[in-house]
Parts: sequence; C-alpha cells; structure tokens
Amino acid sequence: MHGVEDEIGFMLRLAQLAVFKDVIETLSPFGLRPSDFSALRVIAANPGLKQQDIGRELGIKGPNLVGMVEDLRKKKLIVRKVVPGDRRSYALTLAPAGRALLEQAEEAHRGHQARIRAALGDADSIQFLACLHSLAHMNRDRAD
Repeated sequence: MHGVEDEIGFMLRLAQLAVFKDVIETLSPFGLRPSDFSALRVIAANPGLKQQDIGRELGIKGPNLVGMVEDLRKKKLIVRKVVPGDRRSYALTLAPAGRALLEQAEEAHRGHQARIRAALGDADSIQFLACLHSLAHMNRDRAD
C-alpha cells in the first residue's frame, strides 16, 4: 500500500517548499526576494530591456511588475528611463549599487545551488533537470 508521500506531485511540492525556503533565507540578508533577484539578473544580462519584456521573461503580471520595479528603483538598485520614441515604455538598467548588490547575492546564491546539489547526492543532475523541464512544460502544447 502506498501513502501520499509516494505521489510525485506531493513530493515535488515538498521539494519546492524546501528549495524556496532556502533561497528566501539566502537572499533575505540582501533585502531581496527571489523575484527581485531574478529581475536584477535579467536586467544585468539585458541592459536597456523594456520593463514589459522583463515581466514577460519572468512571468510577472503588470501590476506586480510595476510595484517590484518601483521598489527596486526606490532602493536605487535600478535606473528606469523612458524609451526614445515610446513614451509609455521604460528601459531598465542596473545602478552601480544594484550591480554591487547583485554580485554579493550571486555569491550567496551559488551556496544555495551547492546545497541543492548536495541534497541530490549522486543523482544525475542533467537528467533530473531534463525531467523537471518536461514537467514544467507538460501543459504548454495542450489546447486551453
């Protein structure tokens, strides 16, 4: 007889909670939430990217994105400029303080990643990631 703990979905949820707890604790000394950290990473990799493109990349809806961007701007981590020729769009770049904070947070995040790998032990991480990717996209091709 199998218990609920044998169900893949249930174990994925427990794993997600554990990983989220660790990443939240990892980033909190920097005053960052996981979504802030992800946004700073995307902005660093794509300076001048439009605000709405960052939202699309991270799957963050309009109102939540506006609030997050405003928080990052108020903390002087990013610079928001009107896109020439499109007064309704903003291009985002990292401010010097944002770049410095991101470098420190990236270092701490590497520790988070190492803890995940240690928890996986000898499991094939490439195969594991491929399985997670398949699960994450299992509904993509299904008609709504």
